[in-house]
Amino acid sequence: MLEKMLIVIVIILSIFILYALFSITFKKSEIPPTSTTTSIPTPPEIHSYKISLTHNGIPLEIGSTGLTYRSFDYAIHIYNESNKCGYGLKVNNTQSSNYTFDSFRIVNNKTLKIYEKQGYVFDLVASGHSRNVSGFYAILIGKDFWALDKTSNQLPNLSQNFSMTFELPMFNSSTSSHSNKISNNSLSIHTELVDDWNKQRQFSCWLIRNYTSSDNSLPDCPRDISLFYGFRECAQRYRTECNSPIKVIYSSTATRDGRNFDCSIPLNDLTSGKTYEVRIHSIEKISSDLYWGYNGGDFTGNISIT
Repeated sequence: MLEKMLIVIVIILSIFILYALFSITFKKSEIPPTSTTTSIPTPPEIHSYKISLTHNGIPLEIGSTGLTYRSFDYAIHIYNESNKCGYGLKVNNTQSSNYTFDSFRIVNNKTLKIYEKQGYVFDLVASGHSRNVSGFYAILIGKDFWALDKTSNQLPNLSQNFSMTFELPMFNSSTSSHSNKISNNSLSIHTELVDDWNKQRQFSCWLIRNYTSSDNSLPDCPRDISLFYGFRECAQRYRTECNSPIKVIYSSTATRDGRNFDCSIPLNDLTSGKTYEVRIHSIEKISSDLYWGYNGGDFTGNISIT
């Protein structure tokens, strides 16, 4: 009898043990797994810096004949307080009248995004090459153009998107459309547009030559680029820290009559025995301290003052 009771007790205990184990296993299966929250970093904001080239509001054309350009070059230059001479990235022989740099572009082994975090500012440059139209050089510039410290020059920061349209004149490169003449103790410079360009903008003729020791009495060129019209010979010294040679520049305001541009310069304003490059310049105000500048007229050649 006792043996039967022990067997019953063992069976009952076994049932309780199995029930307990089953309950624990079942409840464990109901507990959801502990979730680990992974922080996904926010992707950096990508900024773009676009240059567009137009003439009478129409994108400049690419071609091998006629009033077209063979190709365009584009560049971005970046500056901060510790690198006032800047770094640059240039793209040559582009077959498009617009180009966009963005934060992914690499300059001096670092992306523009890294320079953005370091407070860099930038300018944009475009140039064009043609057989029948004068080449040009267009640049985004701050009011204090000649200054080394571009960060205080109101140039835009890399931390913002920027789009710039250069509305460009087109000068004829034919020898019959331009002339440099010395007569009656004055120098006259004449050049012509290829068509009826509808933009009204102030132009000047720049005469540029190398600086020599005999020019040490010349005044410095005005740092405010907006004042650079009708200015007598001056020395552009401000960028010598960046290994740029000092230049002597003379600026004479141009008069426009339709397609014709003319400058008249008294010879006694220039230095005898010197040879000058002749360039056609223009600037246009974008904001209170920001401009874009045009440099053309390389077809006019040099002129010697005797």
